[in-house]
Amino acid sequence: MILWWSLYAVPVFWLIDKVPVVRYVRYFFPVLLYRNYPLSWSILDTFDTYATELESRHRPKEVFRWFREAGLVDIDLLDSDDGWVSVRGRVPGA
Repeated sequence: MILWWSLYAVPVFWLIDKVPVVRYVRYFFPVLLYRNYPLSWSILDTFDTYATELESRHRPKEVFRWFREAGLVDIDLLDSDDGWVSVRGRVPGA
């Protein structure tokens, strides 16, 4: 079922997402659509989203704390427009 959804539903939503009013239907049937990447990336990421048994989501503040507790310095929150938390840090003296 997940494979079917990824292979067949994502391309349909890829097309209807261009129609102004109809695109909001997609919010009831979540798929990942990346306009700047090939359609295959949207299919793969949609499959990965639903097929993953273990997944955890974390807030930037929480990830920052982990970096501090690990003794890292120069910790930066990186820009991410895809919803992921991206943080960079450096080991002291490295």
